[in-house]
Amino acid sequence: MSIVKEFFWTKKGKEFFHTWLKNYEKDGKPLFIRGIDGNGKTTLAKEILKDYSIIHINIDFIYGRGDIMEYVENSINKKDIFFMFDKMKVVKALLIDDLQLYIKTNKGFLKKLLDIIKKKKYPKIPIIILCNLETNKGILSIKDKCVNYEHSYSVLQYIKIIKEKELNKSSELISDYKYKKYIEDCKYNLNTIFINLSTLKNDADSKKELEVLTLDILKNNYSINDLIRFTSSEYITIGYNVLEMCPQILNEKEMINTLLEIYKSQIISDIKEFFYNQRKNDMFYDSVIFSNIVTPIHIIRKNSLSTKIKYSYNSYLSKSLIYIHSQKLYLIHNLNNKELHDIDFLIQMIKEFLDTPNLQLLEWIQDLLYKNSLDKKYIEKRIKFLNGIKKEYDSKKIHNLISKYNMNYNK
Repeated sequence: MSIVKEFFWTKKGKEFFHTWLKNYEKDGKPLFIRGIDGNGKTTLAKEILKDYSIIHINIDFIYGRGDIMEYVENSINKKDIFFMFDKMKVVKALLIDDLQLYIKTNKGFLKKLLDIIKKKKYPKIPIIILCNLETNKGILSIKDKCVNYEHSYSVLQYIKIIKEKELNKSSELISDYKYKKYIEDCKYNLNTIFINLSTLKNDADSKKELEVLTLDILKNNYSINDLIRFTSSEYITIGYNVLEMCPQILNEKEMINTLLEIYKSQIISDIKEFFYNQRKNDMFYDSVIFSNIVTPIHIIRKNSLSTKIKYSYNSYLSKSLIYIHSQKLYLIHNLNNKELHDIDFLIQMIKEFLDTPNLQLLEWIQDLLYKNSLDKKYIEKRIKFLNGIKKEYDSKKIHNLISKYNMNYNK
């Protein structure tokens, strides 16, 4: 992959670096590239200096390399054996990495570097200095004598870099939202991002395996032992996946009765799992999977209609989390069953009024709003829960209507 493409250089961006190199002999100003740790400053600098033999001063020089400036001057003035091999790159350039590290370890080097810049000691040797976002007098004194460039990426550019470097099927399975969260967790550090990328890919691979396995057990006539063996590590998620896909597989006339049978079997599985957790007996473990996977698959085979099955990851887990959270809210807000019913009824009436405005309906809504003290946060969570069952409630419009007729709602 072209590194220019990776850095998202616009025509203006390319001209900036070209102009700096062109003007260096005249003004002798080094290029000072600033950015967060690990965001590709070194790679960028090497790309800018790709036509030069680079003298690279990095973290290795801080520990036990003797006098750094002596090494720099010797490298500039003498014909180094490594540079002799590189016949195409006869002009040298100096790249100083992680300037902020020298503040605590080698202030003498900073003074000598500043002296070189002030005196324009090497007018034909382009110098690039890299630093993170730290600021102190020593760093600023050098930065002020340079041409400055702030290096950064947008989140979308980070995602594009990852996708272009990881050209595999796993990257296609990872959503941009997951990439965004992962990039934030890695503090936007490309080194950390690529070192730990396997964890993100493994998660995507795991979902792909679940898809393949779910479709496989629905389409093929496996034995009981095989079904238990194949699904033992993810039987709960696969059980939910099977349940989610039932409407597209089952005969419509027998749908309700068939679903009832499957639900009954999975409830029995939950009861068995309770006993398994109490006693840790493997006999119960196989029985749990039998009721959760084997019996539902057998029921589906007896009543299935379609052989064209499209995979869909279940939404039961997220709905369950919403439900559990709602139960906590009930306790926090000290609501009884009647109050819960009134709030659900109110939300439903508002939805109907918004769909079909009606004066009598509005009067009922106003009456309910007058009688009930409403908490905006709770209403929001309740709408979210109801939308988890069926997405038909417009949260913004419901809030606006309540605010209009209940003066204390937003307080």
